[in-house]
Amino acid sequence: MYMSIFSNKSIYLFVLFLIFHLSSCKSDDASEIIQPEADLVANQTVVIIKADDLRNLTPNWQLFIASSIKNTIPVSIGIIARDMTIASTIKEVKRISTLKNSNGDLSVEFWNHGYDHSNPKKKKWEFNGFDYSHQVSDIKRSQEFFKNTLGLTCNSFGVPYNQSSELTHEALEEFPEIKVWMCFQKIEKQFHPEWINPNLSNISSTQSKILLDIKCQSIYDVPFQSVKKYLNAKPNIPYLVIQIHPNVWDAKDFLDYQNMIDYLKSKNVIFMTPFQYYNHLINTPSTTFTN
Repeated sequence: MYMSIFSNKSIYLFVLFLIFHLSSCKSDDASEIIQPEADLVANQTVVIIKADDLRNLTPNWQLFIASSIKNTIPVSIGIIARDMTIASTIKEVKRISTLKNSNGDLSVEFWNHGYDHSNPKKKKWEFNGFDYSHQVSDIKRSQEFFKNTLGLTCNSFGVPYNQSSELTHEALEEFPEIKVWMCFQKIEKQFHPEWINPNLSNISSTQSKILLDIKCQSIYDVPFQSVKKYLNAKPNIPYLVIQIHPNVWDAKDFLDYQNMIDYLKSKNVIFMTPFQYYNHLINTPSTTFTN
């Protein structure tokens, strides 16, 4: 999903004002931007913000990142490798990828969201409709973009449009560095014994990989109401992945995002990126929860 929302000049100016305001609130020292996370306690839900479809940076992306940092929450952003072409974007993403909180954890995790985000109107998605070798090639090209252009090791993955196939599972076996696979299982229906869902089982070793099920998602706005409904129904769930698309938001959506963050903080959740959560589970494999 890549489309400008700034057809209305007043909204455009309002958003630019917010970007300027939020940027002025940031400390010059990146280590001071995000406060240390509290230790995860029994039955405390981990919230993972999964923001899809970063190509080149836009005012919306800048505002989303600034707002998340101002709110002291780590977030994750999916990159479409082929479409990140502007040198200033690449430079800024590299800078953002180094920001850490006082625990030494990353403030933003960038993850592999496919290579070209193929058009679903053709009923042939990048990871659902193409053969095994094509899927391996696209994952590889994205992983190489992370390594060679961004200077990063990418440990997390999620397909465009939440459209994957059994071949995707096989293709991922070629990339042992990918430890986290984020799926909207209502559509993707991915269940594999070597990919552990932390809502169902505990991780047993450092060889484990985790499959995170997206429960709340929206293409055009902020799924605030579905988040409240889900947490009210399952207040002690181990984790909750929230899938969003900030580049299509308008000013109201950014206010809704702030309201959702305030609500989640009131519920005493803890925010992590996908790979932070993986590392937490590896370090505390005996953690149990009440569903």
